[in-house]
Amino acid sequence: ELWVTGLADSGSDSGGITSTMVSATPLLITLEYPPQVGGVANYYWSLWQALPTPWPVADKTVLPKSWWSMIPWLYRQIRLKRYSHILVGQVLPLGTVALVIHWFTGIPYSVFTHGMDVIVPQRYPRKRWLLRRILREADHIITVSTFTQQVIQTFEPKVKKITVIHPAAYITPNLVAQPVPGLPDQFILSVGRLIERKGFDMVIQSLVQFPDLHYVIAGHGQDLARLKDLAAQYQVESRVHFLHDLTDAKIAYLYQHCLFFVMPSRQLPNGDVEGFGIVVMEANRFGKTAIGGRAGGMADAIQDGITGLLVDGTNQTELVKAIQLLLDPKYRDALAEKAKKFSETQTWEYAAKQLSAIVNSNG
Repeated sequence: ELWVTGLADSGSDSGGITSTMVSATPLLITLEYPPQVGGVANYYWSLWQALPTPWPVADKTVLPKSWWSMIPWLYRQIRLKRYSHILVGQVLPLGTVALVIHWFTGIPYSVFTHGMDVIVPQRYPRKRWLLRRILREADHIITVSTFTQQVIQTFEPKVKKITVIHPAAYITPNLVAQPVPGLPDQFILSVGRLIERKGFDMVIQSLVQFPDLHYVIAGHGQDLARLKDLAAQYQVESRVHFLHDLTDAKIAYLYQHCLFFVMPSRQLPNGDVEGFGIVVMEANRFGKTAIGGRAGGMADAIQDGITGLLVDGTNQTELVKAIQLLLDPKYRDALAEKAKKFSETQTWEYAAKQLSAIVNSNG
């Protein structure tokens, strides 16, 4: 299914689209948007919620899975509703639709990218060629981290314009926390899907060096059985607590009560890598510092030695040293204070202003 979201013109001139710009209404086409769940769907939803009032969601349509059938449909919609700019939620396959429409109509398009969506296609000749054309002819590329920006510019140096729009926290202290019973008094925390690149396995192995330290992992995913086996292998299973199906309010409670956050993510041989690190920003909003992996986009979320610590996610010694450093309350609190201040500058409202400026520049 394909979610297509149009942005309406409310007639206001307080930023965004105005009634005098009759042909300046953009259209977002995306495969992921609520009620679907996931980070990308949340990213678009949060951006749209934070946009100025002239940009309400005007239309949401479910289309057939065949993206080729999108081309004539979208062509008709553009002629009928006079959309002047296409915002593409997924560079492949939807970027292909926007590219073809651009060839036939001259209407510009901008592409959102998140990391893996521009890394994986580079391994396949046909997708690599198509990805290059889509990026090169895009009026603007919007990405989530400096890392992804560098990946794109290395792959296709001839891109016209590229802007980093960082995600902000979804779960913040504004949410009333709901207690999670049965937890130890002190623990370190990870939140996220249980997949290899997150580095939860490295944290479990590190617990051997800290016999009194408990570790809470909140999330679910395909790596659960392997992580449980690993905890048993290293005889730390009594200190590793797996939690899943938690409400946002319960995750807020975990952020409130953890010592610090840890996600030493790494890049896998197949290119899988962390695009940013929203959970780090969430922990920061609750006044907690974090350890993150140096690979991928995590460096945009953590200022090494200032708001948190970056480590090589494949290096056990580095991770153990970082944990040891943050177990010092004075050092931990110093980083946490700066992390909280930094995270409060990273808001969805600021991200929405960046998006507004991009769309308005194409009006």
